[in-house]
Amino acid sequence: MRTTNLNINECLNLLNTNEHIPLLQDVLSLIDGQVLIDIEVKETKKIKEITDKLMSTLKHYNGNVVIKSFSPKIIKHLKNIDNSYTYGLLMKQKYKNKIKELFMKSNLALSYCNPSFLAISKKLAKTNRFQKLRKIYDIYIWTFQNPDELENYKQYGDYYICNNLPYEKQTKIK
Repeated sequence: MRTTNLNINECLNLLNTNEHIPLLQDVLSLIDGQVLIDIEVKETKKIKEITDKLMSTLKHYNGNVVIKSFSPKIIKHLKNIDNSYTYGLLMKQKYKNKIKELFMKSNLALSYCNPSFLAISKKLAKTNRFQKLRKIYDIYIWTFQNPDELENYKQYGDYYICNNLPYEKQTKIK
């Protein structure tokens, strides 16, 4: 969900075009439960405004949705609003803020937001920490660029997120 200084209900145009970036409610209406919707909530200072709007938009949608964020605070806030969704914590190898890096690399972040799954950078997939955590959480590994690269990681994760792979190859690993 993208936010700017614009009113949250205003449409944005695709770069150098008159085409509008669709609102989430329009995408949900178009998809109509046909496929899983994977929503990433970007880090923001407007957590309450963004998460309330997201949950309001999803309220009457009957399709499958997973929601993830790099922010444990956002995941915790979303779960407090509606715990019926599947929530994932996105994790990467390095963080600009050293305090956040310590928090994310400890299990404090996991205890704080209690996600349903972890979505991790492929650089983390082979580490002992995440292979141990795999006994507790489903591990989604991102982002693969080709089938050979994906093949090298199948034993380390449960699901994967891909770019540039044909649709038929983008299925559950197990």
